[in-house]
Amino acid sequence: MAETARTRQMRRVILEFSSSGETAAEFGESRGFSPATLWYWKKRIADLDRAKQEEAPTPFIEVQISDRSRVSTSSFRVELKNSRTIEVDAGFDEAALTRLVGVLESC
Repeated sequence: MAETARTRQMRRVILEFSSSGETAAEFGESRGFSPATLWYWKKRIADLDRAKQEEAPTPFIEVQISDRSRVSTSSFRVELKNSRTIEVDAGFDEAALTRLVGVLESC
């Protein structure tokens, strides 16, 4: 939603107020605003900015696809005691293999 001229004006006033170092009473008195008006607009602008941020689409992040020719396709054999052998293909689940070896070694 487009900002009104009043909102743009008050955005500038609030920016100036925030960087002035003055209290709301001091700043408002010198510029013709009540402290309540300054605090109202400060909150309203913060709410508008938050709503704009929530509406903004999340940017996409580029993903690099690895060269599949570089991915190892080799397999290997695990020799256990009692002449047991496990053949493991590339891309195995390490946690599952660890559990399997533990179970077989305990037999």
